[in-house]
Amino acid sequence: MAAAFEPVLVPIHNVLRRFVVEYAEHRRRHGELEFQDLLVRASRLLEQEPSVAMSLRHRYKRLLIDEFQDNDPLQTRIIDAVTQGEAGRAFYVGDPKQSIYRFRRADIQQFNQVKRQQEAGLTRLSQNFRSSPGVTEFVNAVFQPLMLGGGDDQAEWDDLNAHRDAMTGVEHAVTVVGEQRDGPIGATRRVEAETLARMIADVTASQTQVLDKSDGCCRDARFADIAVLVPTRTGLTHLLPELEERDIPYRLESRSLVYHTREIRDLLNLLRAIDDPTDQIALVAALKSPAFACADDDLYRWKQVHGQWDYRQPTPTGLANDDPVADSMQWLRDAAARRWELSVSELVGYAIRDRRLMELSVVERQPREHWARYRFLLDQARAFCDRGGSTLSEFLAWAQHQADADTRVIESVVPEEDHDAVRIMTIHAAKGLEFPIVVFTGLNSAPRNDPPTLLWGVGGRPEIQFRKGLATPGFTHLWQREQKLQDDEYVRRNYVGATRARDHLILSLYRGKRKSDAELIDGVLQTATVPYRRLAEDEIPDPPVVERARESQAGSDTPEDREAWIARRGELIARLSSLPRESATGVAKRAASDLPERGGEHGGEHGADRNFEPDDDLPPWRRGRAGTAIGRATHGALQVVDLKNPIEQEIRNAASAQSAAESLGSQAAGEVERLALWAVNSATVREAVGENRYWRELYAAVEIDGVLLDGFVDLLYELPNGNLVVVDYKTDALREGEAVDAAVDRYRLQAASYALMLEESLGRRVERCVLLFLHPRVERQIPNLAGALQEVRGLLSLG
Repeated sequence: MAAAFEPVLVPIHNVLRRFVVEYAEHRRRHGELEFQDLLVRASRLLEQEPSVAMSLRHRYKRLLIDEFQDNDPLQTRIIDAVTQGEAGRAFYVGDPKQSIYRFRRADIQQFNQVKRQQEAGLTRLSQNFRSSPGVTEFVNAVFQPLMLGGGDDQAEWDDLNAHRDAMTGVEHAVTVVGEQRDGPIGATRRVEAETLARMIADVTASQTQVLDKSDGCCRDARFADIAVLVPTRTGLTHLLPELEERDIPYRLESRSLVYHTREIRDLLNLLRAIDDPTDQIALVAALKSPAFACADDDLYRWKQVHGQWDYRQPTPTGLANDDPVADSMQWLRDAAARRWELSVSELVGYAIRDRRLMELSVVERQPREHWARYRFLLDQARAFCDRGGSTLSEFLAWAQHQADADTRVIESVVPEEDHDAVRIMTIHAAKGLEFPIVVFTGLNSAPRNDPPTLLWGVGGRPEIQFRKGLATPGFTHLWQREQKLQDDEYVRRNYVGATRARDHLILSLYRGKRKSDAELIDGVLQTATVPYRRLAEDEIPDPPVVERARESQAGSDTPEDREAWIARRGELIARLSSLPRESATGVAKRAASDLPERGGEHGGEHGADRNFEPDDDLPPWRRGRAGTAIGRATHGALQVVDLKNPIEQEIRNAASAQSAAESLGSQAAGEVERLALWAVNSATVREAVGENRYWRELYAAVEIDGVLLDGFVDLLYELPNGNLVVVDYKTDALREGEAVDAAVDRYRLQAASYALMLEESLGRRVERCVLLFLHPRVERQIPNLAGALQEVRGLLSLG
């Protein structure tokens, strides 16, 4: 057989290589180089131009390569080209037990090879500064035998030694739930989801203690302290509805998980229906989604009058003028006609906007999460267009690839730290992070055993399986070795998931009869002597479901009441849409220009302050972020950085990115970094993020005396007594020669407007408003806030 295939293999090999080279050249010509392309070109440059490598050796005497287990061969070649094998020039730091990136060629074999070469200077680090002793003892007991069983291909084992002491009053840091169950795996996952939702609810209900790293003291756990980690997305289909049923807030922080949420699936089905009018499955799914809200009886009525599942066909007779299916078909018909006029990102934005998907999310239990997911897909569409994508078909195929891709994608969705919600992410996205409480689930998925079509052997020779029983001679051996290496990496992946826990680890071992990682771990636990708590389902507390406050629906069941509600809704929309609008910034401008006592150099058209918010005709992303480029960049950085645990490098990166968006140079980016760094370390911001709930870039609006007052609050936080504090960042706020008191007076009604909106809309007291002048570095409260609120009301009443 080998001889028969030999004449074919050489041309196939050459064609594959030629395709890769031509594709890379095509991307280079079109300016589409990505990170991997840059690695290839950097490696070639250093190998083909010795003078460049020599220059780097003179410039950098020592190289520290951190997280070396994640390096791929190209990165290692770049290191070798710079060091030229000179002893002591390269210093490697890495943990082979966390090597989980084989899919991008960061293989543990490479790590082991370099370790053997550096054996003389090897130093072992086993101190663990993250996890409690209970967690580290459990990890040692479970994963030592699993890794030792992997042989030479597996990571060498070293026990973890906890640096910190055990938490007082915590008897067991690790809780295990679940066992093997008979029946369909779907039923088992439903039981698992219900159990884990109860346990998550109990974390806050029972005041579970976690360690606060800021002061070293224990405190009650919040939802934001909990991370649900999954190896794959399987099982989340059951867990997410359970969390919603118990009104447990959560946010998805891995891209591959977001693509599988209901709202994104619904939106993609809508786009598929626009792209292909013959896709009846996508069409019906879109009609039943919130975008059109066609009920089953609406669809049945459409079918009864011989309506076709194709919006190109004429609307059948015998339907009411306001038939929801007919209206939906007309919208799809119009959208399909417009698709040739719009880019893909414009079409996605049009669908979200025109079908009022953002507004419809208000009725969901977690509207913020729905908004974030819609924004995510819109951003993905923009990125697709920026990279040269042009057609809706291409975008849908690309999105489907993202959804079908394994959860090993590295990128994460940017979290919203001001949202007290359970974080849900894949293990790959969680790598390098830590969480007070980890819920580790999804270990009941059976490994995939479908062999690929193509594998690469030693020397780059391809081995191919054409169909079952027909393959090149070396394919079976390569596939068996590939399975072994993959199983070894699954062990390391689970090790990474378990070691993300800081104080508590909840491990789910629910599974069916098929072989799974849960069975493997449970087998080790049968003989392990490490202390942990194992709970049966009837031992798990069942905290009461916290129902959201809902308006009474009494009397809304009859058609007459429904019609009355619709009419009232229409009246409110019409009235509020016709109201004159004033922004918080506009109030301050009017106070500076209209009132005699505020005239002079501060009043009139020429006295308009360039630091006020932009005008209403600017795009939404620029509103509420000051009127200068540096101000907008600073506000943007403060919106995305982690306020609770500020890291200078992250602030520097955010400042650089926001400055680039405003077309600022490196010198201005340095100023943005300094302003943002002082803001996050200011006394007010530290108080806001200490033990309080806080919100950033918060839009607020309310009707005051026939005027719609709105604006963006930079930072809002809640005091222990329930009162609120408004924080407003001011960048480059002082005019030449102006005293701080004068600047406070100039901005006092703007800040008071925010307070008035919040008090009127929330029924909560705003205790104080703080102006953070970032240049100079001054924090000042608004004096006589009650009087300022009255002044705002007076200005609005003047019309």
